[in-house]
Amino acid sequence: MRQGTRFSYWSFAASAIPEPRFNLVWKPQTSHTFKLGAGRYSQGIATALERGLIQFLPLYLPADQNDRAETAEHIIASYEHNFSSNSDISLTGYYKRFHNLLKAVDSTGYFSGIPGRSFGFELKAGLRNAFMNSWICYDHSYSQRKFAGAYYDCNYDKRNIIKALSTFKKNRYSLTLYWEFSTGQPYDADLANVYFNSYNYYYSSFRKGYDFFYGTGAYQQLVPMGKIRYPYYHRLDVNIQTHFRLWGATYKPYISVRNVYARKNVLYYDYGFLESLVDEETGEVIKRWIERKAYSLPVLPTVGVNVEF
Repeated sequence: MRQGTRFSYWSFAASAIPEPRFNLVWKPQTSHTFKLGAGRYSQGIATALERGLIQFLPLYLPADQNDRAETAEHIIASYEHNFSSNSDISLTGYYKRFHNLLKAVDSTGYFSGIPGRSFGFELKAGLRNAFMNSWICYDHSYSQRKFAGAYYDCNYDKRNIIKALSTFKKNRYSLTLYWEFSTGQPYDADLANVYFNSYNYYYSSFRKGYDFFYGTGAYQQLVPMGKIRYPYYHRLDVNIQTHFRLWGATYKPYISVRNVYARKNVLYYDYGFLESLVDEETGEVIKRWIERKAYSLPVLPTVGVNVEF
């Protein structure tokens, strides 16, 4: 069992923040291990526009008007069971509470402090021998921020993630297979930051019939943040590598192929105007939105050499 406390002084906040830490490892038997960790942390780095330039990648902006440091409390607990020296399984749960997270009020770079939270668990199993090293894990997690009095799923939220990796070795050659699957991240188009004062715009397919009248108000009222998500994401990567010694160095040439089966994972959505329409009853001009999908990289082969001296 270990315990300690550090203090971080932030000049912009003119305050020293205590950050206690605690760690406990308990092994009642050789095959059973329990771990518990907790601590408080602080930082003075600004976060920024959550939706950024392409909706889900953050756009970092400086923020000097905030007079309080961001702080968080973390608690993590885990249990590990070793069936043998070659196989094990672990279960880890965590809860993190955040204070004074910087959230952009609009695209001009003005920020306000809001709370947040993140919690979930990970189940992982591993198997090893002389020729193979494999593991598979499942994550179920939540990442939320508070907006208008209620928590919403923010861009870092991925409800379900499955990852599996296997490496096979024979003589000087190795083959690695990596597969990843995840449910979609929350999606919020940047419509709330754009004002349309000349027309009423109507977009139907992705938003399921929601109307957008003059930007922000209707967007936040009719489409709560974090309630619409990207499609499932998955891909398979393959890496083949060998190694040899030459002139006192180790050379590791490799061939790597990302997204082997050419999965079309949606990177972001873009929108444009299909045409100008006229409402038959009112004669009002309406512009209809169309959805354009931008995909992440297709099959991506890479050839390279790592050199170790």
